[in-house]
Amino acid sequence: MSINTIVGQAATGENFYERPKLLNDIWRIIESGSNILLVAPRRVGKTSILFYLSDNPKRGFRPLYLITESVNDENEFFRKLYGHIFELLDGIEKFSQRIKNLVGKNKISEISKSGVKLEDVKLDYYGALIKLFKILDLDGEKLIIMIDEFPETVENIKRDKTETDALRFLQKNRELRHSAIIKEKAQFIYVGSIGLENVVSKMNASSTIDDLHSFGVPPFTEKESRDLILDKILKNSEMQIENEQVRFLLSKIEWLIPFYVQLIMDETYKLYSYEELKKITNEVIERAIDKSIQHKLYFDLWLSRLKTTFKGNEFSFVKSVLNHTSEKDTISSAEIYNYAEGFNITEIYKNIINTLVYDGYINNNDNPKIYHFNSPILKRWWYKYVAN
Repeated sequence: MSINTIVGQAATGENFYERPKLLNDIWRIIESGSNILLVAPRRVGKTSILFYLSDNPKRGFRPLYLITESVNDENEFFRKLYGHIFELLDGIEKFSQRIKNLVGKNKISEISKSGVKLEDVKLDYYGALIKLFKILDLDGEKLIIMIDEFPETVENIKRDKTETDALRFLQKNRELRHSAIIKEKAQFIYVGSIGLENVVSKMNASSTIDDLHSFGVPPFTEKESRDLILDKILKNSEMQIENEQVRFLLSKIEWLIPFYVQLIMDETYKLYSYEELKKITNEVIERAIDKSIQHKLYFDLWLSRLKTTFKGNEFSFVKSVLNHTSEKDTISSAEIYNYAEGFNITEIYKNIINTLVYDGYINNNDNPKIYHFNSPILKRWWYKYVAN
């Protein structure tokens, strides 16, 4: 049999690698009544965690997942949330009569999971959501509303509307979380491929999210990565890898997030299969890594994300910093400041660096004044396809 790899998609079902301590910690926070900001760079597996929570709820909780990446309007956001809640409740027998009452009182001609149709007025979905929660009865259960790509929604509103609109949107979400009506019946988990903390910091709006419990999702440990390979990816496969080669592979990946483990294993299997190899050696793994960085689809998002977020001198600064780091292996705080001075952004460059750290490009974990790429694989791709 072949191997079980999931590259670039959320892992679900048997493909999901459970991290019991991490999952238990999340449930502990949920059970405390807190709202959560799930913090981790892209490709770490945040969405997979949400799917697992949704598929395996604890007693007393009813998870609801929605993604709002394309939403750029406050009312559209609350319309989408309203529709998803209605979809979840649709089919609960005791709720049907209350829905009929709601339809009549609000001049609604039709109500369904896709939203509502009104006879003669435009609906304020924020207000409608409050009304919906007033009649919400889940037999003592509590909604866990998991909103994926929420920071992107904030940035979309800021870009396509105004920063004032984005600030009001954040404030309304805070009001929603603090509403006495809603606190009894729902909690929220916010997730995104970009850092919500950095987004609101640039708007001087950190107070709009200071009530959230920030929970970091760390990379895999070496043991977790090894188990992922041996117990999930290679389960029932004819291709086997010796422990020495597993250690070598993990040392080359270095930043042990599921995406890179899955990607390199996928490329390793292709070589094994196409070339009818008898065993996996270090040389085969090196070639698999070389093959992996040729996947434009998987890596271009790292560049396109920066092009979307930063413009003009800010983007030129980011590109220069990452070009330097990909070529020299590291970059010092002094060198970063010199680039910021050259592009005339000394007042804001630290926020930009914080964004690069949160989004998983670079870190200064070993030395506060020295930065390097999180992933040697991303560094190689950047040097080959962006810096040169």
